[in-house]
Amino acid sequence: MAKYVPPHKRGGAGCNASSIARSPPKQSRRRITNASADTTLFCDAFTKIRCINLKRRPEQWEQFLYHAMRIGPSFVSKVERFEAVDGQEAVDGNSCRIGSDVALHWDTTQNAIWDRHVETGCTRQMTPGEIGCALSHVALWRELVSQHDVEEGRPEEAMLILEDDAAFLHPHRRGRFNRAVQENDT
Repeated sequence: MAKYVPPHKRGGAGCNASSIARSPPKQSRRRITNASADTTLFCDAFTKIRCINLKRRPEQWEQFLYHAMRIGPSFVSKVERFEAVDGQEAVDGNSCRIGSDVALHWDTTQNAIWDRHVETGCTRQMTPGEIGCALSHVALWRELVSQHDVEEGRPEEAMLILEDDAAFLHPHRRGRFNRAVQENDT
């Protein structure tokens, strides 16, 4: 089995491999001391909060819950674990969802907008981990759509989908997220 190489460290035809091989800088994570406003925002804005986690990675789930306590215990109690699709099993089993729900190749152009370590215009092949992650998100989107009831008087469902390596930022860095939630809460 080939060793996993993260997307930002892969080379590729037509891309400058040396610019991709550099690791992104480590970001500091500060402790959050008072998060009561964030707790209310997260718990009120979303009808469901789901966290994607591989069955074989229970320690990652525990780590997520530990960091999620920065938001607050009511937030943690609302988070539901979603058993992630194992990308390696999907690839080995030739899942019919690969190719129909998830493309095997992707273009880096959109990622380059948000990540300065990604060169624009390169085509990449998805790793088994990326395939599993994408299939997990698709499954949660389908869950949300299937549970959405458009009957009059019933509010729309809003689901926050997190991955088990989500970082909970210091309050002063959450302004953009908070504004987006408040603007879409109409």
